[in-house]
Amino acid sequence: MDYELALVLKVQPTDEARSDLLQKISEVFGNFGFALERLVVKEELEGRRKLAYPIRNQTEGIYCFFNVKFDQNSAKQGSIVKVTKMLKNDKYLSSNILRYLIIKKNNL
Repeated sequence: MDYELALVLKVQPTDEARSDLLQKISEVFGNFGFALERLVVKEELEGRRKLAYPIRNQTEGIYCFFNVKFDQNSAKQGSIVKVTKMLKNDKYLSSNILRYLIIKKNNL
């Protein structure tokens, strides 16, 4: 099964801090049998953007989009639910992720 992941991240002080955060997110998905692939929609659609309304006192966010591949051989039961719980419960991730959306893709 394939999914799409959209993230709005808190603006990080450095690019290195942002890459560390994305690496941690990738590890969380990898632990549950998923592989993340960075999806560049359009350069102007990604990156630092002004938010329509403040989220946790933040007026800007960094948008990132990913294709998420599900490896059926290394899959664990209920993995996508466990990943979303991990994104919510991990203090480092939840403090740096303003919003996320995981969508199941239809493969036609």
